[in-house]
Amino acid sequence: ESVAKVGYKVVEFAGYGKRTHAEIRSALDRLGMTAPSAHISLGVLRKDLDAQVAIAQTIGHRYITVPSLGGDMPVTADGWKKMAAEFNQIGTKLQAKNIGLAFHSHRDEFMDVGGGKKGMDIFIGETDPKLVTFEIDLGWSWVANQNPVDWMKRYPGRVKMWHVKDILALKGAQDRQVELFTALVVLSLRLTIVYAGFAVIVAALLWTYFGWLILLIGAQLSFYLQNRPYLRLGLTELRLSAVQRE
Repeated sequence: ESVAKVGYKVVEFAGYGKRTHAEIRSALDRLGMTAPSAHISLGVLRKDLDAQVAIAQTIGHRYITVPSLGGDMPVTADGWKKMAAEFNQIGTKLQAKNIGLAFHSHRDEFMDVGGGKKGMDIFIGETDPKLVTFEIDLGWSWVANQNPVDWMKRYPGRVKMWHVKDILALKGAQDRQVELFTALVVLSLRLTIVYAGFAVIVAALLWTYFGWLILLIGAQLSFYLQNRPYLRLGLTELRLSAVQRE
């Protein structure tokens, strides 16, 4: 009600407090307000999409917006492609209920992922415009040294909503973000090396303890493949011999 008194007619939810969804809808109608979007985490959508659809329909949300990817944030182009594929799947299910899927950006989405592309380029490019839209945060975009207007021009029609905020000590935040981007890339490379090393160790252990078995199976398989016609002929002769004895 306080927001309505200021003059706002449109709001976006990020949690519903202690009110029931029906109470929220009733309050919005009474105040002449609408809530076209609500922030719902990707984890919640993965767990119980149908429940979130029912809530959205009750309150009147046109979009369910994923506010952040958190620990699921990709750091490679392939990772962003996989995330986009998941968003397309969720978006397809929501579209059947006349609800759109949106994504709210922060800063890490603008990290370089190679080939002159940023994660956001891959994400926008790989998601279906009919299924997924974007809510760009103007303040966080600047923290990532990205002009949000340039992104809206680069991908016309993909940004349907935006958050307006100022960032205190912007230059310091930008410098820290450069350091964070670098740290994320280094971490990704280290994890790749660790996983590769682990795979080599496992392969070496398997060969050490089971190499003889692998060779034996390979030899048996090779023998079978090379002598398959003769083996079949032998089986046929055995069957004929058995029939004759009967």
